[in-house]
Order: sequence, then structure tokens, then C-alpha cells
Amino acid sequence: MTSVTYASRLLTLVLCFWVATYAWCLPGLDSDQLQRRTYPNFPDKPDSCPICAKDYASIQGCAEAAPVFENFTNVIFNPGAFVDTIRCACADTFKAVFPQCVDCFIETGQEDIIMGHNLPAVVEGIRKSGYRAQFMPHWGINQQPDQRPNAYDSPTCEPIFLTTMYWPPKYKKQADGKMVCVDHGGEYLITWYLGSIPENAVRETGTGMPDEVDYVSHLLTFEEARERVPPAERRVLNWAWRVYCDTLHYEQYLAEEAAKEVSADPNGPQSAAGSAEAEGSGDDQPTELGVAGGAAEVNLER
Repeated sequence: MTSVTYASRLLTLVLCFWVATYAWCLPGLDSDQLQRRTYPNFPDKPDSCPICAKDYASIQGCAEAAPVFENFTNVIFNPGAFVDTIRCACADTFKAVFPQCVDCFIETGQEDIIMGHNLPAVVEGIRKSGYRAQFMPHWGINQQPDQRPNAYDSPTCEPIFLTTMYWPPKYKKQADGKMVCVDHGGEYLITWYLGSIPENAVRETGTGMPDEVDYVSHLLTFEEARERVPPAERRVLNWAWRVYCDTLHYEQYLAEEAAKEVSADPNGPQSAAGSAEAEGSGDDQPTELGVAGGAAEVNLER
């Protein structure tokens, strides 16, 4: 029953995000869309930006939301703090918002801030689908080494797939009969993520752009989704499902191993001998999830 529940939740993941990353290569927000909200209205519920929360009564814009903005040189010498700050629910610098902050924008009537392009995939997915999704941690295999300490001790929210989409040049016939190129064509680089929504999530309306107001979202089973996605994207859906299922299996494996350790020594950690053996294995990679050689070497059914 649990696997069925997880399966139904996964259905939202690719469907919420399949269009999301087209925004990666589209024009950015115009400056007038990022204008300061002089008197922001911060609701009590839902919770929004923790950086701003303590000063809701006094701040009038994101420049007052965090100490990093008090001296601009802080941005140069402490870029990490700056990046953390622009991820808060402040209209002035809405470029890398965390998913939970979207609640704040919707509740404060600032939906126009999420109407532009070049937004994070999770926000674009929310805007397109009407569901408040979030990135889903997974154990998907990739061929890019992660430099973080203990990187393979926990799941990741990194992309699972990259594809491209090409559109050809377009021509228009003039009054004199000559054909003039009006679009030279181009190519999208699409980055695919896994996402999830709560089991009983309710779809919101009015989250899309003006030309998307009539969009309708449906939650489908994996089989239904596979029948409806374009053939070129079926490989992505197949791979997403495989990563998802492998993640469930690996999480179950970890839980079983943890239970064995507790049963073997309910009063403390592993024995010294067991610890030494584990340290001597030299294997920093997680147990393989049934994927031979990573995505590049797997034959995925179209």
C-alpha cells in the first residue's frame, strides 16, 4: 500500500516539472517586476521567510531583511551569505526562492513576481501546475563526482536528466513574394528534476501567466502519464520512475541495515572490530540501485 501511495505522489513529480526548466534559458525578469514592495504584508500563516520573520513589523523591503545588505562589501567578501539572503521571500530579490516561500508570495498578493521567466524549476513547476511542489531527494546515479564531504551519505536533489529541444527557422512571405526569416530557430537545454507534492494536495488556480489561465492539471498514474507524454520525453519519465523506485528500495535497505545493527547491539554502537572492517572497505559510494553504469549506459524504452 505504501508503494502505491508513493507511486501516486511520484506522478506529480515529472508532470509538475516537465515544463519547469524551459524557463532556464528564457529571458529574465524585467526590472519593473522586481520593484520594491514598500509595505509588504506578511501573513501569520503559512510560515514564510525565516530571515524576515523576526522583523516583519519593521522591514519595508528586502534590503532591510538581513545584515548582509547593511554594507555592500559584504556581498563581495561573503557571497555565501548573499546567496542565502536572495533565497528568502523578499520581492526585491526574488530569483532563487525556496519552495516554502511561494506560500508567502501567494498569500501576500504578489503573484506577479512569479509570473516572469528564468525562475527556479520548482517555482516554475508550481506556476504551471498550480500545485505547491518541492524538490524530492533521491539516490539517482550520475557520473559527476560530488565534492562535498560525505556527499554520498545522503540523498540529493540534483537533476536526473538533461535533454535538448530544437525548433527550426520560421519564414514569412512578404507582399512582393519574397520570403523573409522572422525566427532563426534555436535550441532549449532542458534540465529535469524530481519533485513531489503532499498526498492530498489541492490545486490552486490563478498561478499561471495570462496565457496560461485556462491550463488544467491532472494527476495520473505512471502508466497513464507514459501514454500521454510525447515520445521524446518518455525516456525521461522512464528514467525518473526508475530513480524513484530505486530510491525507495535503497531507503528500505538502509532501514533494514539500521534495524540489524540495533538488534545486534541494542546497548550501543557497533563493535570496534565491525567499525574497523567498515572503515577498511574504502567504498564511499552508496549501494548501486540496480543501475549499471549510470544513465548514459542504460537502454531506456521510448
